Amino acid sequence: MRKLLLLASSGIANILSFQLTICLRVIRNAWHFYYALRLVFKVLCGSFSIALLTP
Repeated sequence: MRKLLLLASSGIANILSFQLTICLRVIRNAWHFYYALRLVFKVLCGSFSIALLTP
């Protein structure tokens, strides 16, 4: 009986750690997307402002 409970609890722990890993992976991807988007926006706005300053 004790072995069965131990196996069940370790299975739940594995599922929870797997879900946590997926969530962290999604968060990491979101941060990478945010910084890439910010960089693109900076480059485009920088080019546009330089174009406005040139005669």
